[in-house]
Amino acid sequence: MPLVSKMPFETNGWPSEESIVPPIAAHASPHHHPLLAWPIVGGVEGTARALFDALDSDKDGLVSAEDVALSWPRSDTGSMFFDTSDNILTVVRNIAHAGDIDGSRADGNYSSLSWPEFRIAVRLWHISAGNLPTLRSYMLSIAAEYTYGVAIALAAAEATGLVCGASGADANWSQVSTLGGIGAVVATALFDSNSVRPFVRPEKANVHTPSSSGPRTALYTVALASTGALLSPLVPILASTIGDPKTQGYGPLAVAGLAIANFSGQAVTLSVLPQRQLTQKRGVLTSSVVGGLAAVIVGLYAARRAGRDGAEKPIIYASVAISVHSAAVGLRAIRKYELGEPEPLSPALEPLVHLLASFQKLLVLTNIVK
Repeated sequence: MPLVSKMPFETNGWPSEESIVPPIAAHASPHHHPLLAWPIVGGVEGTARALFDALDSDKDGLVSAEDVALSWPRSDTGSMFFDTSDNILTVVRNIAHAGDIDGSRADGNYSSLSWPEFRIAVRLWHISAGNLPTLRSYMLSIAAEYTYGVAIALAAAEATGLVCGASGADANWSQVSTLGGIGAVVATALFDSNSVRPFVRPEKANVHTPSSSGPRTALYTVALASTGALLSPLVPILASTIGDPKTQGYGPLAVAGLAIANFSGQAVTLSVLPQRQLTQKRGVLTSSVVGGLAAVIVGLYAARRAGRDGAEKPIIYASVAISVHSAAVGLRAIRKYELGEPEPLSPALEPLVHLLASFQKLLVLTNIVK
């Protein structure tokens, strides 16, 4: 029995009450829970596959992008930054465009979605709670999330370094680093399972409904804090080579301050850039350059006020590194938006996800894991 019989739509974008019938029972292993669809009318929920089959009225394995956008539950968020009807349809069509791997839709007709593409749309709805940001608000949120992640990782490295430093000769850096690595792997794998497109365990896309922003933010925080602990043994090495020895072990906190200054410059630039430039890579690069300059200016001013002339080079090095890294994250965010996957937090954590997925493939190839 289909979830929606013919799926006629009223003018407000919701299916008419006559078209709603009880959801299809999930045919899945008792140990797996199939991907759930978004609620339709009156909070009725079924599986994503059942909703896809219901929207596929002519049974050709494709559903209309317009029907998907119309059935997308609207949120109560204001339309200045979030899900206007045109924005939802644009994202859905971007998903269809990204799924055209073989170029079979060379005529530019991205008006329908196959099951894998529809699945991405459903997972995106769960992750975003139905709130699809405009490109500008998405880029601003990614910049803020990146800065938060850098600050968390550096604070964790700082705390770990101070604790181990206080322990003196009894400090076991390798043990601390190992525990940090384990935490980073576990949190990153769980975060990936709750993403639009899982890489580490792709089978999760069908049998796992992703969590919303709260649990994903917690996993993001744990993953980056653990990464900071993992890399904490590098702090004294960097301080004694390219860093400023006078920081007395507080270098990571100083770099976190530069990251916040970098975000300030980025946020101002992203807020005032024309929409046309925002959709181009040079817009991201411009915001990162302005952010880097802001970090350098703030850092050098603070160093001179403190009489720390020897800190000038480390400040410039750190500001450039943050600027380049933030540009890479911004470019990934633009790409994800073009693919119809404007999910929060993912662009900043994506390198860790891909590194973990590559490591898993290496283990499989060497028959260490099956």
